[in-house]
Amino acid sequence: MLEAAQNLIDDYEIIFKENPLGSGFRYRYVKPEKVNYREFIQPAFEMRREDVRFDKVVCSASEVREFAKGTLEALGFEYLRVEEQLHDIAYIFMERFNINCLNCRMELIYSDKCKRFHVDNVFLRMITTLLGPGTELQLSDELQTVLQVKTGDTVLVKGKQFPGEPTKVLHRSPKISHLGTPRLIFVMDY
Repeated sequence: MLEAAQNLIDDYEIIFKENPLGSGFRYRYVKPEKVNYREFIQPAFEMRREDVRFDKVVCSASEVREFAKGTLEALGFEYLRVEEQLHDIAYIFMERFNINCLNCRMELIYSDKCKRFHVDNVFLRMITTLLGPGTELQLSDELQTVLQVKTGDTVLVKGKQFPGEPTKVLHRSPKISHLGTPRLIFVMDY
């Protein structure tokens, strides 16, 4: 994974560090060169890109902000100013459900992951698509209606561990491998 991240962004050195509560990372700026964002966002079809994922357990909304800012900079997307939006979402999420810690994940995806509609083995999951096509939802109604969340919007879905009635909304990642552009998602799990 470290090799994939360093192949994508030559301007940063990413140092992974074990954390007893989950995996964390630190990064260090090593070159003052500019990154060609257009080439990075819309790579040539012959280029093979690998998915990159950063995980961290956070215990406050301000930690979500710092994690988001750090991962966006490490991936070369510092022009996306979404860390405040993610902070606000995390704050509301943690206050509303009286949550002390969240498992956060920033993921740059080039492949077709989570192809089937499913329910995750968590209490709750918030998915924010920052770049690329949004998450697809399937309603468990007679028509099996499929909806797609807009880029930049956040969706809250119940998981298998949520008490009470099972969820009536399934989700999946849209197919993107044929597009040649990545999806950048931020996920918060409880």
